[in-house]
This record gives sequence, structure tokens and C-alpha cells, in this order.
Amino acid sequence: MLITVLLTLVPLTAVRAGDGGQLKLEWYLETPANENHMFRGIAVSKSGQDAYIADMYTDVVYIYANNGSNALKGSFSDPSWSQSYVGPYGVGIAGDGQVYVAIWADDTYDPNGDGNPDHALWRCTPYGRNLRRVCYLPDAPRGVKVVGGGSNTVVYVSGTLGNVIRCTPLNANTFRAELLFNTGVTLNQQEVAPDRTETSLYVSSWTPDYGWTPYESAVTKWNHLGVRDETFSVSYLGSGNVPGVILNNTGDALYVFNISFRGAGLGAFIRRVDVNTGGEESLVMVGPRGQYGGGGINVDRSGAIFFSRTLEFRDGYLISAWGKVTNQDFGKLGDNNTGGYSSAPQDFLLAQNYPNPFNPSTTIEFALPHAGFVTLRVYNALGEEVAALVAGDHAPGTFKATWDASGQASGVYFYRLTAGEYVQTKKMVLMK
Repeated sequence: MLITVLLTLVPLTAVRAGDGGQLKLEWYLETPANENHMFRGIAVSKSGQDAYIADMYTDVVYIYANNGSNALKGSFSDPSWSQSYVGPYGVGIAGDGQVYVAIWADDTYDPNGDGNPDHALWRCTPYGRNLRRVCYLPDAPRGVKVVGGGSNTVVYVSGTLGNVIRCTPLNANTFRAELLFNTGVTLNQQEVAPDRTETSLYVSSWTPDYGWTPYESAVTKWNHLGVRDETFSVSYLGSGNVPGVILNNTGDALYVFNISFRGAGLGAFIRRVDVNTGGEESLVMVGPRGQYGGGGINVDRSGAIFFSRTLEFRDGYLISAWGKVTNQDFGKLGDNNTGGYSSAPQDFLLAQNYPNPFNPSTTIEFALPHAGFVTLRVYNALGEEVAALVAGDHAPGTFKATWDASGQASGVYFYRLTAGEYVQTKKMVLMK
């Protein structure tokens, strides 16, 4: 079913960032101030001409032109999506052009009377034609990533309660939903991104301050059998949400969409991350923090990165936005890569080192809301100082220090940040 919706996007000022203006954030557009929209997943058609965005508030998938005009080309939904707390969350597009939409439902919507909410995977051809449910899902879905096409289509769905779900076709109109494994995340797991061979899976969630994941890392790496790679960590992220993760087209880097709410680096960032360790390589800021953490991320064939997000609750309306980062030469850490927005931290922060455990080196990130004299020192279990990583005046901002522990014995160490009256100590483990 094709539904025509008159939705006008309001353009924000296009901004440039990065050393020499090499980062470019284009088409950062927000929904009208007198309409409610809660943008979640985003996907770009294989032709590159269309951007599909799932809207949980209006229960509609919108289709925008990816040609600079950003015109609304159409939308689609199903009458069942307009039920209470039922709507599209993730969206993905297969190699054959078929569009897949994950539908989330609360516990009150049980059309089959079997005690199970109608969480489901739906499919349609371009522009919402031939829309139909292809399988039920065992958990409330979030993100969707599609691999292959036709009879070889594989759809990965991230379940809210930690389930990693793999959907494959049984016949032309029916898919089988297989529960691969559970990550242990108790609430708000966001997205799963497979690598090219589908042997490594990257899973994102809300960060640990909210107590919904048993890991220090908001993004975890697993194999297809459900074994976690404990050497991979993005524990340096600030508190908030990671609504989207995706590998670049060559598979040698992971893009992490992070919306930080507290601590260092308040705002929305797309970060380029090492696929093996989780170490941050570079980033670009794609907007202010906002009050909501939902959204999605996708990469088109040219390598451009698309993102969608729910910005804030403004004057009684939910405002959402989507945008496109058109240059992959991300600003290196410490560059002017804020996209025109202020990224000065509002609070002190000493992040957990990464990787942890480590051998022989590890990275420690800290944030300063204002200038001052700062020390960052490392102590052994006896309280003896073994390294002075930082000792001097620092401007406001987010910084990193690396400790090479090649000459130290395995064991527990402590690192302490002192900045004026702020003193914070954390533990790390050297394992040789």
C-alpha cells in the first residue's frame, strides 16, 4: 500500500568540519516544528536514489530523494501498524531491491491470541509495493541489517532483550527466524552488524550507566556461535546510546553512531572504529545531544554515511532529523571535527581504559570542562607510582593518553586523574 503524506522538512544550516574543511555534513534536515516524528532506522536503496526512514511515531516508512532536493517521494505502512505501540523500527534493503522492515509491538497487541506480541519482519518491493509480513520475531526488534538478495537473503535483527536473530527464506513469501544467541543485554539492545563473511557480528546497545548491559563496552563483538571477543571494546564512549553500527564498504572499519547524554563529548557523533580492537580512529559530530537516543545508520555504494535520529521534544512535538556525511576523511581526534557545534564537555570524566585487560599498552581518555593543571598517574597494587602520563596545563576538551607497560609485571594497576578538586581513580589489568 502506498500512502502519500505531506511532510515538509526544514533545512538546518549545512556545516563543514575537520582539518581543512574535509568533513562535510550535508542535508541535515529536521521535521516541521508542529508535527510529531520519531525517526529510527535508515536505509539507502541500491540505486542510491532513495533514503528509507522508519518513523515509530507515525507508523510509516518515509522515502526521501537522495539527490540534493531531499523531496519526500512517498511513504508506506500497513493498517496493523497503527495499533497501540506498534510500528516500524529497523529498515534494510537487500541486493535485489527488496525492502525489509522490523515491526515492534508491545505486550498488549496479540492479534493471534497466542500470548505473543506481533513482533514481525515485513517485506516489500520498492516504494512499499507488495507489502507483507514474512515472519514473526521472538523478541522486540530494533535494528535490521540485510545481506545478499533473492533466495540468498539473510536478515539480521537485533532484539531488545539481547537476542541476535537471523532470518532466512523458507520459500518465496515466508522466512524462518532463528535465534542465534543472546548477548546478555537486559534492555535496549540496538543493532547488529555482520561482517562480509557473517562470522563476526558487532552488537550495539545503551551504555553501561543505565545498567542494561553487563559489559563496559556499548559495542561488543561476537562470532556466529555466540562467543564474545573480549579484546574488542569501546568503553571510552560517554553515557548514552549507540543506535547504529555498520561496517564500511571495504570491511576494514566500523562506523559507530553514538548519542552521548552525560560526561565527555555531549552530542551525536559518528565514530570510525578499529574492527579488531574497538579503538577509536576518528570522528565527526553530527549534531547536538538532543533528548532522545533513537536513530539509525547506513552506508551507500559510494561510501557516504547516512544517519537518522530523534532530536528532542520541542514545544510539545517530537522533532526528528536525517543527514549525510559525504567525506570519509574523518577528523583525527583533537581536530576541529565538531560539525560547527560546541563539543566542550560539561563535566569531568575519567573513562575506563581500553583495551582492558591489556598487553602491553592501553589508552585512557579523560574530559575537562575547563582549563587547569592536570595529572594522570599510574600506580601498582602497593600504591607505588609507576608512570606519570600527564602533568601540565590543559585546555577544555577530551584527551587521550597511552600507557606502555612493557616493563611491568602482570597484575592490577590503578590510574588517577587529578584536576583541581576533581580526583578520580580507576582499575585496570595488565595480563601478559
